Amino acid sequence: MKRAIIAQVLVVLLLTSCATTGRPEALAFTISEQSSAMVATLSVGSEELAQSGYRSGDWVRLEIDGITLRALIADTPHRLFPTVVASEHTSRLYLPTAIESGTDGVLRLSPYDERQGNPSVNLSGSFVFTF
Repeated sequence: MKRAIIAQVLVVLLLTSCATTGRPEALAFTISEQSSAMVATLSVGSEELAQSGYRSGDWVRLEIDGITLRALIADTPHRLFPTVVASEHTSRLYLPTAIESGTDGVLRLSPYDERQGNPSVNLSGSFVFTF
């Protein structure tokens, strides 16, 4: 009897911990300044990012006027991929500086999930917990 009660308590604790671990919420911003073709200033600062659940090292998807960019939130700009560097009141979006005139590239079709821009996971079936 005691084992059954302990097992039920553990299951409830596990489910509550899974339910409270959420994804960061979407955060609206505007581009307040574009100082060059490779740097743009966003209207969100480090405090707003932290309150919305974002932290350094997170990969984010920016949707700007119909354009989707995948960027890394970091402390310093990265040379090879888009980076969002947050300061107190604003953030700066740095595009890769490794792209130079005369550089070769390859254009490939993106996988179906990437093209949709809204991947989802569906789970169905029976779940059995045994202790």
